[in-house]
This record gives sequence, C-alpha cells and structure tokens, in this order.
Amino acid sequence: MAHRAVVALVLISILAPACAVQPLTIPAGEIVVFAYKLGSFGDLEPLEPYTTTLAPDSTPVGQVPRSIGFSPSWSPDGMWIATSNARDDLVFYSTRSHQTIEIPTGLSRVDEIHWFPDSMDIVFTASPADTQSKIYRMDLSCLATPRECHPPSKELLSGHSPSVSYDETWLAYVDYAWDCRSPDPPCQSVFISPIELDSPPINVAAPIEPTLASNEWPMWGCYDQYAHPQWSPTDPTLAFACGFDVYTYDLSSGTLMNLTSMVTPLHTEHNFPTWWPRDYMPSWTSRGDRILFLSDRDDDLGENGSDFIANALFSMNPDGSDPTRITHGSDQMITRYAWINR
Repeated sequence: MAHRAVVALVLISILAPACAVQPLTIPAGEIVVFAYKLGSFGDLEPLEPYTTTLAPDSTPVGQVPRSIGFSPSWSPDGMWIATSNARDDLVFYSTRSHQTIEIPTGLSRVDEIHWFPDSMDIVFTASPADTQSKIYRMDLSCLATPRECHPPSKELLSGHSPSVSYDETWLAYVDYAWDCRSPDPPCQSVFISPIELDSPPINVAAPIEPTLASNEWPMWGCYDQYAHPQWSPTDPTLAFACGFDVYTYDLSSGTLMNLTSMVTPLHTEHNFPTWWPRDYMPSWTSRGDRILFLSDRDDDLGENGSDFIANALFSMNPDGSDPTRITHGSDQMITRYAWINR
C-alpha cells in the first residue's frame, strides 16, 4: 500500500512542464486529463494529454498539444491558458489569437497557477532561493497590451495550492499546521485567509486533525497536491481533500461536511487488498453544480495484483450524492486534470 501511494507522490513531484511556442488549438471537450498508462513490465508510459466530457464513462474527445505544459490553467473567461516553462517563466497562450506571452518571474519551481474570477489576476506558487514554497499574486491587466506586459509579482504568504473565492476576498491554501509523530515532518492542513485584510488565517481542517493524527501515514493527511482546495465559482464553499476523503467547508455557516462518507480510517499497509477508497484532488465545474475528483474506488488494477494506483475521474453533486465515473481507462494513472473554460 505504501508503495502505491509513494509512486503517485513521486510522479507528481518530479514531472516538469514542457516548453514550446507554437499555435495552439484545443479540441472540443470540457476537461483536459494528464495520465500515465501501465505498460509492459509494470512501466508507466506517458499518455498524450486528452480532453473528455462530464458524461458518464466518457471516451476521450481529442488530444491536447504538449505546448500547453503539464499544469495548464484556463482563465474563467476562456481567453487565456496559463502555465510555466522550464525557465520558470509564466507563459500565457491566447485562445483567440494563439499569441504566446512569456513573463519572467525570477523565482524557481513556478507552479499551481490559479486565476481570479475576473480573469485579471492570478495567484501561483514558487520558491525564492533555498526557501519553502510561497504564494504570489500578479496583476495581468497588461495582457491587453502584450509588448508592455512586465508585471511584478507580490508575495502573499507561505503555502501551496492557492485558490481564490468567487468574490475575490478569500484565499484558500495548504500549509504546515501540526506536528506529525516522529520521525515524520510537520503535517499540512487547509487554511483560508482574507486576501486584503490583515487577520489570522482559519484552519478549516482542524476538526479532523485528531483523526488524521492517528493514521499510520499522517503525512498524507492534507498533502497539498492531493488536498487541492478549490472555491466554488458561485458561493463561499470550499472543496478539498484530507485523509483521502473529499470535504466541503461552508464559510457562511462554518460547516465542514465529508462528501465521500468514509470518516478517514486508520491507514495501514496490512489490510491490502482490502483498502479504503482514496478520493482526492477535488475541483468545481464552471457552474458550480458538480465537483470533480480523482479516485481509485473501482480498483481496476488492484484486482490483478498491480502495485500502482489506478485512478479514474469522477464527478458528484455538491452534497456528495450521485458519484459518477467519467473516465474508464482501466490501465491509466491520472496525475492531473484541468477544467477548460470557453
């Protein structure tokens, strides 16, 4: 079990975005998927990025050019695709003119780009020299005049996986919060903080920390790329994953809800092959009517004794009902996906 989870973590952490400049045409579809296929001798072979729809058991619609990088982010208005290149520049592709704009950052490990709802600003993670990851904000109003587009970045706070609320007042992110059992490093949790006001952040996952602390693998509790906090585009509701379960946090009421109804069990490698479904990396559709997430609940490859995670993309209602499988490749491991805005 531990080996399966570690394989996924290593893949996510070492994969780097591709860099190329060329005209960009995205095929019809609503979701772009990045995955690996289990090949001969257990090797993981990269698949071409492809698009798919929200339809149950959807088949791939088309391929996506590698020029958009490994971690693309579509602006809410559908006019720009943001990613980064091997030089840690921010790269913006116009979906209208196919123009490419590169903005040097002077930072390293630029990743996890998230747009403000007005498509005029972004937040992203990066690292100054020899320091932990920080979250930055950049005003992109200059994209309207590309020749003059050299905006500075503003450091906000330490953390990973930033997301901006629908009214642009709150920032959600992952950061270190509580001490794991020795010899594990500090564990991560999900926080929200006002973007402009100087007030203490709120640890929205605090109520489940005692359960996470009892896990044999506490470091997986709210690990940043698995937790993937994402604000709803229509109301102050945050979706995120901790302990391989998907939760929502309602800012208005302070209510924390477990959507996958697993109440994180004790994680142990000794219960293989009878393990808990791992549900993680949630994201909202552009209308806020469904939540996407990755899961190995169908365990396609585990039935054959494979030691790799066989992920599939699912969607469900915001209350956790009607979980529906979207992708059906039984021999693939999905590492990332992105919602395509038009």
